[in-house]
Amino acid sequence: MASRPALETSALDLCKALQKETSARPRWWVSVDTVAYRLKKPADQLHDAIYYAKMHGWLNTGGVPVHSLVLEQEGQVATARARSRVGSEGARATRAPREQ
Repeated sequence: MASRPALETSALDLCKALQKETSARPRWWVSVDTVAYRLKKPADQLHDAIYYAKMHGWLNTGGVPVHSLVLEQEGQVATARARSRVGSEGARATRAPREQ
């Protein structure tokens, strides 16, 4: 199975950090700097991930330049899917091979 593109992974990591920061509260705005601190990255390195997530409907942005983020329902669904994919891949890797 091919690995997920790096930009998609970064956008999902951004959404997960936003979800943790808001304790999954809907429509809760958070500053870009706060999310960057949680990800241990400079805020200016998040631009592409923010754009990708916004174009996929995972989050919405506030300000010009962007200074605030809010996780949308689609972003919560995408992070849940990503978690379940990772969990199922890990489960497959740890199963013992069948004897024939």
